[in-house]
Amino acid sequence: MGSVVLTALESSVIGRVAYDPAAGLLYMEFKKNGDVWQYQNVASEEYLALLAAPSAGKRLAQIKAAHKGAKVLHDAWIAILADSVRSMGDAAEVLLYENNKKWIDRLREQTATPWF
Repeated sequence: MGSVVLTALESSVIGRVAYDPAAGLLYMEFKKNGDVWQYQNVASEEYLALLAAPSAGKRLAQIKAAHKGAKVLHDAWIAILADSVRSMGDAAEVLLYENNKKWIDRLREQTATPWF
């Protein structure tokens, strides 16, 4: 996995997205049920268009139509969040921790290795 970019969206449908530009993988966490889906072969331009879209839900429909999707297990999502934290500076780590506290605390409980 390359450097993952994690972003919260102003959307009624999507909570957060994570994007791995090196692998072309887009992850979306849904607000309604907390499920996370991964979409393959997503170009950087498509990711940026999602972030800039007036309706993330409509843009999501286009992504789903064009790319294969698969549900991601929550433990895998926790690992993605941890990778995102590791690739950021100290101030960003604090902000990310505050926004993802329940996931990060769960990861800390599952591992004896301190990571920040």
